[in-house]
Amino acid sequence: IEDQKFEQKKTRTQLMIMMLKSGSSKSLWSVSVGRGFTVPHAHLVFPSSVWATRRYASQVPTDLHYSKTHEYVRIKGDTGIVGITDHAQAALGEIIFFSCDVGVGTALQKNDPFGAVESVKQASTLYMPVSGTVVDINKNLKGDVQPIHSDPYGEGWMIKVQLSDGKEADELLDSGAYATHCETEEH
Repeated sequence: IEDQKFEQKKTRTQLMIMMLKSGSSKSLWSVSVGRGFTVPHAHLVFPSSVWATRRYASQVPTDLHYSKTHEYVRIKGDTGIVGITDHAQAALGEIIFFSCDVGVGTALQKNDPFGAVESVKQASTLYMPVSGTVVDINKNLKGDVQPIHSDPYGEGWMIKVQLSDGKEADELLDSGAYATHCETEEH
């Protein structure tokens, strides 16, 4: 981006370029960076694919199921891997603490609280997107919560559960519905 300097936040860049089919190898774009702020005459050079982003430029993987309270579940067989979304961690700001209020073997119902994250802005309770019995807790987050920011869908997972009802995840939002939910929540 020419003639513009942006201060990169410690945990995340608010501007992300994604891929979108375009017919040429170079494009002239005006990029929206935040509420009502657009980088004028931003010259962005891309290969044959270009994507422009929305406000938070959050990642919304298509292989996950999402709750309206911004938790996700990744289904692998009869196991659900639960964490918070990229959108949630970006909105919370710098997360400084994660607490898991349940232990391995605890049976939880959909919408039961299972823990909390605390950021410099606020504390937020975490709710189960599906029902299941806790089989693992991410012990790596006890001393270092950075993976929640840098890799929320990978190393930043919080708990794993043996699913009580595999069909329950189908009641959650898919990636498109979740992206729309985040967009409408901001306005």
